[in-house]
Amino acid sequence: MTRIRILGADDGDRYLDHLLRLEPEAQRMRFFGHTPDFHLALHAGAAVSDGRFCVGFFENDGLRGAAELLTGDGHDPRGQGLAEAAFSVEAPYRSQGVGSLLMKAILAQARRSGIKRIKVACLLENAAMQKLAARFHAELRQEGDTILGLIDHDATA
Repeated sequence: MTRIRILGADDGDRYLDHLLRLEPEAQRMRFFGHTPDFHLALHAGAAVSDGRFCVGFFENDGLRGAAELLTGDGHDPRGQGLAEAAFSVEAPYRSQGVGSLLMKAILAQARRSGIKRIKVACLLENAAMQKLAARFHAELRQEGDTILGLIDHDATA
């Protein structure tokens, strides 16, 4: 059975297990470099308990993909209704629409929260993230080794 659901404080260990199951290259793509396990543990715990919106893709009670929507101080310095989204999907579940399901959940939460635009950032070689962002009408631009995408959620409705 597969389902999408919001991650809460009780899901910190599940989220960490998911991040640890990502192969090293996928971890590098998600976190823009090598990330020690203890940093992944800190990230997973903070992500599900610091007020950001986290959603997960579950198959048979195992968390296999996740997305975070980061809002609040520092992420929208000009008050423009901007938040940042980040995604991770385990290898056996890629290219099966999991990223799109997670993006739809992120965009729905953005609408409910009054967020007008979603920023996604990925490494230049992360073609899968670029393709996902483009599918949701992101304006993509290169800045050094990074691709930045901006999604106006009204364009995806």
